[in-house]
Amino acid sequence: IGIAAGIYFAGADRSSEELSPVRFSFHLAETSDLWSTRNYAAVAISRDGSTIGYAAQTSQGGGQFLRPLSGRDFRSYVSGQWTYGPFFGPAGARMAYVVGGTRLEAVGADGAGRVTLATFQTNANSGRWGPDGSIIVSLGEHGLVRVSPASATQDTLTRPDSAAGEVAHEWPEFLPGGESLLFTIRYDDGSDSISV
Repeated sequence: IGIAAGIYFAGADRSSEELSPVRFSFHLAETSDLWSTRNYAAVAISRDGSTIGYAAQTSQGGGQFLRPLSGRDFRSYVSGQWTYGPFFGPAGARMAYVVGGTRLEAVGADGAGRVTLATFQTNANSGRWGPDGSIIVSLGEHGLVRVSPASATQDTLTRPDSAAGEVAHEWPEFLPGGESLLFTIRYDDGSDSISV
């Protein structure tokens, strides 16, 4: 199976540079199929464009795969478990993902140093690693939480307003500078809106 992607890579400070799309293709590891839904991302690319990771279903169950774009082979570092939603840290040295719906883990881009960052009482879906090292995770109908990997604390940032028809807050994304957060509000009529 081949996948083609066209993305804009943004470095630490490229405000004065002209950015252009980078296009490439890659083959999935054998016996694996991408696993993605409306709520869960399947593919992540490090900010510097050097590493790609993806969530997949395999003959042994779920799995996460990592590969430097300069290499040819993916490594499986989580197998036999339901995993999804990969996203890289700001420097691209680590990648986080959800295991079993309620556990946030991270692993080094080299596949080493797998650790649990947080556990939740409800299913997590999308997340984003902030420039200050904190992680914003969507708990869907329970809103957005900030996770501090250093202390494993969790702070609630938002909660859906059911009176306004909101049913979930999803897909957090830090805006340039890392001080503001963009996220999607899902409504009970099936529509979406963007909030900061």
